[in-house]
Amino acid sequence: MKSRFGATVLLVLSAFALLAQGKSVLPYSITVSGTITGEMTGDPLKGVKVRVLRDGELSNLIITKGNGRFKIELERNCFYAFEFTRDDLVDKHVTIDTRGAPPLLDVPSLTMIIDISLFTPVPGMDTELFEEPMGKAAYKHSSRNIMWDLQYEQEIATSVRKFMAEYYKEVDRIGTSGSPAKPETWPPN
Repeated sequence: MKSRFGATVLLVLSAFALLAQGKSVLPYSITVSGTITGEMTGDPLKGVKVRVLRDGELSNLIITKGNGRFKIELERNCFYAFEFTRDDLVDKHVTIDTRGAPPLLDVPSLTMIIDISLFTPVPGMDTELFEEPMGKAAYKHSSRNIMWDLQYEQEIATSVRKFMAEYYKEVDRIGTSGSPAKPETWPPN
């Protein structure tokens, strides 16, 4: 028993010595979680398909329950595309690139949050903008972390704000005329 304890102490001390030298010493997990809500209400959405493609192949399919939440573990050295879809709503996308992440880090886990709001399409409005990712993240060696591309987010956010301003005007116009875009789903739940 004493020798096992001694070996454990030696292993821990070796880990601290490596950490002090700036070397990675801990295996880690990469977790992505979030909540999908309705744009108009802010309420969690049930029945949203969260498709996760790893290097172009379907790796996970989660269908949200009433709380609108999802959670998935990612692997290193893969490119992930997240697709958030429901038949009556406009799809949105996010990408996360874990390629280049080392096998060991100084922290036990990386956690990323993706909160997405989806909305009902309005006839005649071009939603092509939403075929682009709403966010992009990748491993950055300089920070030793998976980081969101803030410049990209600012650019896409500007375009989304312009679109949503027009969208809300159109929703107000349709709502006052009594002809909702999709009577069975308008307003979105």
